[in-house]
Amino acid sequence: MEPVSSTKELLLMLYARKDVKRRRFLYMHYENLFAQYYSMGFLVDLINQDLGKALVAVGDIKYIRANAHRWKLERIPQDVKNTDDERQIQADTNGAQDLTVP
Repeated sequence: MEPVSSTKELLLMLYARKDVKRRRFLYMHYENLFAQYYSMGFLVDLINQDLGKALVAVGDIKYIRANAHRWKLERIPQDVKNTDDERQIQADTNGAQDLTVP
């Protein structure tokens, strides 16, 4: 039996405690699997097999898929978001100065 990584130990502990952040952490750890177009049942089997326990259910996968987009946006650093907003403003005004703001 291979040693369990600290990340997996943390996931197991979060699921045992029924922590509210367990699904988000599960998504972060298995983000590459969620990027694939696997069925929910197949994802449940893959993740549970990797964890060594049947902890993850179809409801967890549904919740993660419903919230993953928002979680990705929250992980983008604020300075990158601001740069994109500034580019959009410049494109909208064709570089012209905004005279409506004092």
